[in-house]
Amino acid sequence: MQEIGLEISGQRSKSVMEYLGRIHMGAVITVCSKAEANCPIFSFTTQRLYWPFKDPAAFVGSAADTLQEFRDIRNQLSERLQAWLQEQGITPRPLPSLQSAT
Repeated sequence: MQEIGLEISGQRSKSVMEYLGRIHMGAVITVCSKAEANCPIFSFTTQRLYWPFKDPAAFVGSAADTLQEFRDIRNQLSERLQAWLQEQGITPRPLPSLQSAT
């Protein structure tokens, strides 16, 4: 993410339990089959979406090929999220160019 100008070094994976009862989630998007199958607790959301993406961490290959797999999935997620936001009538904030990072 840093190579496209997004600073996320202070971020971490979080359990949905940190948010239950604290905030309203208008939409929940799961991107892996494990989360889709094992997280049926999202009945409180307005919209639940499943966007199946390959898990780049499961990719087996050289270091260079693995890095490219992460980049490809990052770019696919970005494109899908941008399109979904536009479908919702939300103008997405421009992201740094992904073209220069790949």
